[in-house]
Amino acid sequence: AISGYTKAELLGKNHRIINSGYHSKQFWVDMWKTISQGKTWRAEVRNKAKDGSYYWVDTFIMPFVNEAGKITDFLSVRNDITQRKLKEEERDAIANRLHEAMHFGKMGIAELSLDTNQLQLSKDLMLILEEEEVSPCTMPLAAFLDKYVHQADIPLIRK
Repeated sequence: AISGYTKAELLGKNHRIINSGYHSKQFWVDMWKTISQGKTWRAEVRNKAKDGSYYWVDTFIMPFVNEAGKITDFLSVRNDITQRKLKEEERDAIANRLHEAMHFGKMGIAELSLDTNQLQLSKDLMLILEEEEVSPCTMPLAAFLDKYVHQADIPLIRK
């Protein structure tokens, strides 16, 4: 239903009928290599519907192997993740526009990695902070707070 094709139009066809051209040839080579070795494969795949629109599916392919070790069948399970991917694309576009605007306006950018608690400081921010070294810099959040934020304000930031 999501592809816009009828069952008769899809049965017996390979993936090329809905291939969006988004993924590299190597992406598909790796998929075939994995499943032809009897291993499962999972990826997010962008497909093209009959009407030309695109949709995303979280795809899981599992080969079935007989007693002789020969692959007899494949099971493919796909879940529609189009709305999530559209929201991710929108978020990324907004973030890119914000970065461009901040760079154009000579506003500094500090990005915090929640995994490492490290700040990536932009060149423009290093200039604003009047640092001698004006190349992008990475530092722990705590070090940034200690060096550049008034100590009385730190509890407000940590909230």
